[in-house]
Amino acid sequence: MSRIFEDIRIALPTYHLNFMFRPLFFLALGLLCSQDTFCQVPSGVGWLGFTENAGQVTDLSGTAMPAVRYAGETGVFNAFFMEGSRIAFVLEESDDDPNTNDAIHRMDLFAYGPNAQSVTPAASGLLPHMMNYYAPTCGISGCEALQSYTTIHYPGMFPGVDVTIEAMPRGIAISVLCQPGSDPNLVSFGWEGLTALTIDLDGNFHMIMAGQEVVVEINTAYQIDGNGQLQPLSWTPNYVLNGNQDALSFSIGAYDTSLPLVIQVPESSGLPGGGGTDGLCWSTHFGGNRSDGILDASLDGQDNLFVSGHTRSTPTTLQTQVGFTILNYGAFQQRALIAGFGNDHSLTWISIIGGANTAGPTSGRTVANAIKATDTDVFVGGFTEAQDLWTMSAGVGYFDGISSTSMSKGFLARFDNATGTLSWSTYFGDGPSEITGLDIDAADRLVICGNSTNDLPSPPAQLAGATVLP
Repeated sequence: MSRIFEDIRIALPTYHLNFMFRPLFFLALGLLCSQDTFCQVPSGVGWLGFTENAGQVTDLSGTAMPAVRYAGETGVFNAFFMEGSRIAFVLEESDDDPNTNDAIHRMDLFAYGPNAQSVTPAASGLLPHMMNYYAPTCGISGCEALQSYTTIHYPGMFPGVDVTIEAMPRGIAISVLCQPGSDPNLVSFGWEGLTALTIDLDGNFHMIMAGQEVVVEINTAYQIDGNGQLQPLSWTPNYVLNGNQDALSFSIGAYDTSLPLVIQVPESSGLPGGGGTDGLCWSTHFGGNRSDGILDASLDGQDNLFVSGHTRSTPTTLQTQVGFTILNYGAFQQRALIAGFGNDHSLTWISIIGGANTAGPTSGRTVANAIKATDTDVFVGGFTEAQDLWTMSAGVGYFDGISSTSMSKGFLARFDNATGTLSWSTYFGDGPSEITGLDIDAADRLVICGNSTNDLPSPPAQLAGATVLP
């Protein structure tokens, strides 16, 4: 039988940072804007843009994949931008039902043909937020302060031809920039991992894979004159399949070879616009296209907002082979998500903490149920089933870094208010237990509550006068 535990106090030495102790729907602030205030629903850039890989991206066995330079979500797919002029698009099919299998499908786009060049991607369009990952492949310091970007470039993928991929609110836009004097007829993209490639009567490109079909509409072409102005062309760069039906190129019409030529794959649609709602100051969807959830929120003394919950939407898993793979339940484990927003409601950082993202006896969910912010720190509590949770001692105070059970245990963690970097994390409790709420008392002690079916950690001496029940 589960028992509720409450008012457990963990000492936090004053002024010491090393103290003792269905989809992610939306965020909204109802701060009673005046009736004449226009309350705009902001558009986004993808989910998080494209984030540099510092070890957080792994294959299905949990092995780091350094050939992946950037990763991000692009509509229904995760995208992994790799060395060697290759992009892996991954569709994950996962749920929380232990009676069903998960699946992952990888299809690769790559520079094709004798003129293809092997190049390494670069990024531009720096986004203001930082990403922190705490997982077994991130080394002893974690994958901290990672930058995210709006745009990935493959310069010189073909002689004189650059390929650019830009994150959009619901997908990506791909541009092929042919410099003056280059030959656009050399551009060809190969595909691996698809069941079939077809082009319909309207000129749209169809990718078919394991019962799924993705349709990409016809392209447009334009040139850029000496004043930087776009000059539309009268012809359409239609898709052309090669003889083996595994690569695409474009039909090219007449153009001024002294000016750059741009072939633009249609952009994904943006978020819906429209008016606002009186009395609502800010609202946004926050999450990806998989199972995510925000469970708690807290404000610090400066009205900066912090939220906690769980996510499966950050792209960190890429199987080594293209094609379709059936996996046991649990291949895409939930990890705890903690995020910070400034008092202007702009995203400043996201931190992800959990175990290895693999299906196996040491893997499991990690969920941050509760959050409490101060002007210097952000504390979270929840539960984890991972036996390899990223734990970190603060050098003093409460710490339990070992779990030998696949049953859920409570966990606690502290992050820096400004950057989201982790400074302490620990298991809490023995066997099935979780933390559901926390706060800071006047003596700077962390107060937690939750439930457990086993004994709780006991202090050397209980607080004087405190009620302690067996």
